[in-house]
Amino acid sequence: MATAHLPALGRANLNRRVIEWGIMGAIVLTLIVVLLREVRFVQGQAELASVRSTLGALRMAATLDHIRKGATGLSQPVANAQRNPFLILLQRPGDYLGELTLQQSLGGPSGWFFEPVCSCVGYTPTDARWLSPILGAPVLLFRVSVGAGPPQLDAMGEYRWQGEVIR
Repeated sequence: MATAHLPALGRANLNRRVIEWGIMGAIVLTLIVVLLREVRFVQGQAELASVRSTLGALRMAATLDHIRKGATGLSQPVANAQRNPFLILLQRPGDYLGELTLQQSLGGPSGWFFEPVCSCVGYTPTDARWLSPILGAPVLLFRVSVGAGPPQLDAMGEYRWQGEVIR
């Protein structure tokens, strides 16, 4: 008589195992989705740090170049001053694309470029979703202003990257 209940217990045990594995699979899938979301956020933060670092390097190089020229008496008229700040860096960023117009930069890969028409430094991000709100093209533009002092890089809009302002 005890053997008559075995097939029913086996099916119940099997159903319970399927439910347990289903719950375990749902938990693992949820953890993978959360992990991937966090990885994307960290990638955005890393790219933001890279953008800020490159802007800082450009600004520092422009200031040091201005000081060097002033100390050695090599001052240039404002009209002849170097407009492309990437050319005064000792080492250009690995993702520097060269001199491009804004239209050329939109269809190409992500990276830094110099726009000679507006005398702007530009950056096309790897993922435009980092920028908010996107007004027009998903590109960061910084005008190179040359005056009596060192060249300045001024943001041409209020750029927010994952909620943080880029200046």
